[in-house]
Amino acid sequence: MPENEMNKVSTGKILLSVILIAAGILFLFGNYLNLSIEKLWPLFMMIPVVIFTAIMLGDFKNNYGVIVPAVILTTYTVYFLIMNYSNSMYYGSTWPVFILGPGLGLLALYIANRKSGVLLSSLIIIGVAVIFFAFSYKTPVLIGVCFIAGGCIFLITALTHSFHKN
Repeated sequence: MPENEMNKVSTGKILLSVILIAAGILFLFGNYLNLSIEKLWPLFMMIPVVIFTAIMLGDFKNNYGVIVPAVILTTYTVYFLIMNYSNSMYYGSTWPVFILGPGLGLLALYIANRKSGVLLSSLIIIGVAVIFFAFSYKTPVLIGVCFIAGGCIFLITALTHSFHKN
């Protein structure tokens, strides 16, 4: 077996081992730490994230695209854990997180491959999520700042593209 394939296999085995150990510890000490499956269910969304991470670690150059669903699922996992442990019922005002997740995923993709089209897309989606957050919490100052920031981003993008064409 070539060394590159051995590294892929050992990385996957190590990752799976760490997950199993962490899950075992979580279940063993869950009673003592006031942890319950009713509140920890979002952690199951991290299973595909671990698989995506193993794929990226194996051959990042050819598989960096899996970073998008990994970041989206991680964002949603953190969101649901916060909601579960804060006993929060603010789903009515925190729903823009579901728009923010793909925006962050695309931003991570931009960081991985530096394609400017991806950056603009991610910034638009993140901006829309921030604006919806601002409207959800009825903060006119934040709404104004969002529009100003959005205008600046579009202006800088337009100027940058026209500068590079000349």
